Amino acid sequence: MADYGIKISKPGKDVLTCGIEDLIYYSKYPLLKIKSTGTGTITYDHDDASNDVLVATHSLGYIPIFTFLTQWYDIDGDAKSTTYRHAPFYDSLAGGAVVTRARPYASTTELRYEVGSYTGSGITSISLDYIYVIYYDPDADL
Repeated sequence: MADYGIKISKPGKDVLTCGIEDLIYYSKYPLLKIKSTGTGTITYDHDDASNDVLVATHSLGYIPIFTFLTQWYDIDGDAKSTTYRHAPFYDSLAGGAVVTRARPYASTTELRYEVGSYTGSGITSISLDYIYVIYYDPDADL
């Protein structure tokens, strides 16, 4: 069978002879496409209960791949950070007595986000901004 299609190789690699690991794009294989993107805010009570919110709905019928970036509660500084991190993550100090966690998760119809933190400094309302991308594979049924 002929080897044809569109190929783009990494800089310095010969597209005619390099292996698949050196290709940036090869039309023989499907690529993920973006289903939806968005931003939002989750509010929860630090040093109290975590919160779980609906971020987005989708109609894919399978659990999609997604990217999730969020502001976070820095337990080292005992304050909200203005920077963003890839989630999910779980940070702990003092044998797990001081924690912060961010857990986005998907089902066949929803993307949800659960977050919480505890340092013992007292209950405070925290609002964290987030950014998400939900991907789909247009060839998933092939």
